[in-house]
Amino acid sequence: MRCRGLSGAPLKARSLDVLKRLKKATGDSLTLVAVGGVESAQDVQERLDAGASLVQGYTAFLYEGPFWAARINRQLAKNRRS
Repeated sequence: MRCRGLSGAPLKARSLDVLKRLKKATGDSLTLVAVGGVESAQDVQERLDAGASLVQGYTAFLYEGPFWAARINRQLAKNRRS
């Protein structure tokens, strides 16, 4: 039997919802790592605002290459300055 999974954009809304539920249920007692549908700096910021301690990018990194993380970090820094 071959298992198929979802990855990337199809998980964006659901993963954010699950993160919010986990944060509400656990408060600050756990380190939460957000995953699923993280493509942009806005996605990262939404997850940090929802209570994630860390944000993992996987599919976007695979499709956009090793400079994806640098682009996200530059945009986050720019947004913080403005």
